[in-house]
Amino acid sequence: MALNLDAANRAALVRLLQPVFATQDQRRALVELALGWDSPALATIDWSGEAQVFTVRLVGVLADFGEVAPGQQALVAVLATLRERLGADRQAEIDDLLDALAGARQREVARAQAASVGAGFEALSRLVGSPEIAALLRRYQSDFEGARSKVGTIGHYKALHDGFQALEDLYAVLNGRRQRLAEHADDWDMLALESGDLGDAVAALLAEGADARFAAQDAPVMSLLRRGSDTVAAAAAARRLDQLESGLMSLQRAINLGLAGFNDKLLAAAGELPLTRLNEAMAGLRGSLVSLPGVDPAVPARVDAAAAAMDALARQLVVLVQAHGQSQDLDDELRRVATTFVLQHDIGEVRNAWEDIKALAAPLHAGEGEAAAPGLARIREEQARVDGALDGQDEARIEEMFRRYRSRFAAYFRALDKQLLDLCAQIESIDEPLGLLLGRLT
Repeated sequence: MALNLDAANRAALVRLLQPVFATQDQRRALVELALGWDSPALATIDWSGEAQVFTVRLVGVLADFGEVAPGQQALVAVLATLRERLGADRQAEIDDLLDALAGARQREVARAQAASVGAGFEALSRLVGSPEIAALLRRYQSDFEGARSKVGTIGHYKALHDGFQALEDLYAVLNGRRQRLAEHADDWDMLALESGDLGDAVAALLAEGADARFAAQDAPVMSLLRRGSDTVAAAAAARRLDQLESGLMSLQRAINLGLAGFNDKLLAAAGELPLTRLNEAMAGLRGSLVSLPGVDPAVPARVDAAAAAMDALARQLVVLVQAHGQSQDLDDELRRVATTFVLQHDIGEVRNAWEDIKALAAPLHAGEGEAAAPGLARIREEQARVDGALDGQDEARIEEMFRRYRSRFAAYFRALDKQLLDLCAQIESIDEPLGLLLGRLT
């Protein structure tokens, strides 16, 4: 499977590789060592051109080529080989990029699995015209309906989570504008325009929040959000700074409550998604379809592939939800310690809490955290550095190592959160073909 690179990862790869590809000899030496002297990928490479032109072309060629060995992407092999030749700072940069590429690979796999599940439902929906097959499908109708209900819940809370994340950016713009108003009165005109953008974004979120299935649960946050947005708009029209500050406070509180609350609800819905039962239903259908006369042999095969993909999605979802819960506990403690340190300027809080922090991290390292999102190996390295610093008495080094540990963990947690949100998006994509099947059954 080809590696689908986003613009940021593609640019980072070119920036890292270009300096070591000045000559054709350098290019061949590194790439042939990384891929193997007899790799068929080598035949696809044009070694000519200026360093930048060659590097951009190579990144595209190797991304399209995909794997040079099972589970080993060609680009990852080149990066891993380059890493061995560089110093610690550049190695850390490559580690971050390797983690990003691993995450991209996981997303590609999940996308393909969700597509396979959707194809299975589409194949089944085309057979509903047969009374025998319709009766067979109705045996599992409640399983299909239960799964679709949870998929809908996931879609709702993911939409709200994404919308509130976008509101954070708008809030930052508006708050920055507020801070300049005392010296730049003309900024009120820009603020009026930006408050209109805020109103549009909030209106879209309020429409999503009006879904009758969830409106009662979402109402408190949505009410606060509406109040904040209306107050900001009124303040911009009246040019009242005190009113603007009040509106922004309400808006910030709504964003904080919304992000935390909707993320929790998204996680809960993901944890309750009956993918295992749905997988069992698909497997049962496949077995029955094989014995029915007149069924195209390709249909049971497609349903079988959908069941296998559903099983893989279910297992990955369990891993992600579990790792996210474990990471959330650790993140809460790291935030508490960091806040206490900032307020009291006392490194003793790091000493006092460090064993508790390691205990909270232990389930991640012992479980499948690395399968959820890459980066745990680097966190273990930073943990060892904090241990070493705490053995000494250099408070500046303890502070530095703790900050590095927290930064590395924060990067892992962000990657984990992205993997979970992306997986939920892929699961949400099966709603349409599943809905088509249920619609033809009723």
